[in-house]
Amino acid sequence: MEEGDSEAFDESRSVAEVEVVSVDPFESQDGTIQTRITLRTVERFKGDVPDRVMITTPGGALNGRRDFRSDSLPLELGKSYVLLLNQAENGTWSAHPHRAYRAIARRGNAGKFFRNHARGARPELIPASAPEVGTAEGNAGVPSSVVTPTGYSETNGQPTRFVTCDGDEPIPYLIDIDPTKLPTGMNQAGAVAAVAEALNAWAGSSSLKFRYDGTVSFGVASSAITTQDRRLRIQLHDNYNIINTNGVLGIGGGSFTVGSTTLTGGRVGTQGFQERLYGYVVIESTTNNSFLLNTNNFKRVLTHEIGHSLGLEHSSNNASEPNAILKAATMYYTAAAGSAGATLNAYDVDRIQFGYPVTNTPPFVVDRILRAVTRRNTSGTLPTTLGTNRLQLRTFDRQGGTLTPSLAAGSSAKFSISGNVLVYAPTDFSTGAPLTTSQIIAGSSYDVANVQISDGVNLSRVARYTVVEIAGDSTPSDGLGDTWMTTYFGSTVVGAVGASRHPDSDPDKDGLTNRVEFFLNTNPNSAASGPGKPVYNPATRQLTWTALPFTNYWVESSTNLSTWSLRGMNTLYASSGSLTRTFSGTAPTREFYRLVIGP
Repeated sequence: MEEGDSEAFDESRSVAEVEVVSVDPFESQDGTIQTRITLRTVERFKGDVPDRVMITTPGGALNGRRDFRSDSLPLELGKSYVLLLNQAENGTWSAHPHRAYRAIARRGNAGKFFRNHARGARPELIPASAPEVGTAEGNAGVPSSVVTPTGYSETNGQPTRFVTCDGDEPIPYLIDIDPTKLPTGMNQAGAVAAVAEALNAWAGSSSLKFRYDGTVSFGVASSAITTQDRRLRIQLHDNYNIINTNGVLGIGGGSFTVGSTTLTGGRVGTQGFQERLYGYVVIESTTNNSFLLNTNNFKRVLTHEIGHSLGLEHSSNNASEPNAILKAATMYYTAAAGSAGATLNAYDVDRIQFGYPVTNTPPFVVDRILRAVTRRNTSGTLPTTLGTNRLQLRTFDRQGGTLTPSLAAGSSAKFSISGNVLVYAPTDFSTGAPLTTSQIIAGSSYDVANVQISDGVNLSRVARYTVVEIAGDSTPSDGLGDTWMTTYFGSTVVGAVGASRHPDSDPDKDGLTNRVEFFLNTNPNSAASGPGKPVYNPATRQLTWTALPFTNYWVESSTNLSTWSLRGMNTLYASSGSLTRTFSGTAPTREFYRLVIGP
């Protein structure tokens, strides 16, 4: 959120029409993507600008990822703009975000706007991205954004969204608070409550859910944290001086996969999305901005920036926006004094439901790993039972519809789908030792299948099924690699039915067969190596358990212990940690819960 045109003009050191001669995205020292832009000065309207000037804007696309901040400046190579420029004490230049005008200043009366200190007939501001793909009109006649076609931040014309809530699971969030930078009369508890109020405004009008994971000091600006953990990090101060443009009250943003033919964020109806990897908010320090000392103003800005972190763009960047609905929106580019706090208007409700519908949400599927065997000799049949080379494609759908899996672009030709089973069939003898935990987290694999699930209307996110081990097997039909057999049983020979070395045996009596132990990478001779027991808190209706890395947990519930319903899916993509599942809706008189693991 920021100030109007004339105020921004007056506070700028220089104003000039410039042509973009180079655009170079790069990864900064903090791991975020930024873009270095070289400009050629065409005409000066205020102040002195060099013939060539270089600016750096946050965000950009690099190596299959795009970082977005609400104060990014999307300038295109070869095009001309009028920019409001400032120069820091160290000599570096910057341009005012959302104040890049199309270069029409020298034609007709438009030039008078700049020569009259940004007053009068206003030229057109550039949109955050060119209209390529999207819905031009909202529901029930509510207009869509005039900044992007969908009202979401876009890459290659595709908007972005979190997919967590498709699985009926909340988006976790952390808060960084400096008590000295809060609105007048607000303490730390009040700040936590204000964040919850702002998040609830979005959740109350969509399928979004949020979970508070605590208050911590990030140690850096939240915009500089690039961990792809699908979290929100909300920083209620700007102690790291990340907001350096006068009049900007806060920023919101995140990172997402670069648009392609693969819809990594699934499809809601006819609209494809890319998946957001994380989100963040930074609120300008209130000691430097009296507007934010007012609690309602603070909540309004906070709600606005959270909208950016969820994927939304501005409704309009026009100070003279003629459409009353767009101008009244919480996602309008500026906030007026005396605002209504953490509330949404018709535009905001319409746009958040565009990507996060209340009903008919896309199916949900999680990333999984797969351990495989290959024929050590030319003869032998690959496993035909689940556990090795085969996984069940189990999916969670909030509506319980009929689901159809398919392989998306980028899948290895060695994968196929048979019914609801993913089959991996290596055609040659090529082994691969088990990948380490750090390698798996980093995305290494021997082969990959990209799976999506359709409910006939919507499409799930892309789930990545990665082969993390290819073990040579003298008797491949048993699905137990030779090295694993030797390590735990001192022999590669499979025992008879009932013997400890048989795939269906359970020598440590922990309820997991040898085939499942191989699949989970646990010790078949030690019950202690298996999954931990879940703990249930009836007050919060929350199930918590210590999870095995990369293991898919199906959470089920029952009221009679005979009929079980799938309530969600969870996987821990980390070396260690716990998982939770919070049950929503009206609590039944009695309910039982269980975790199911396996292939």
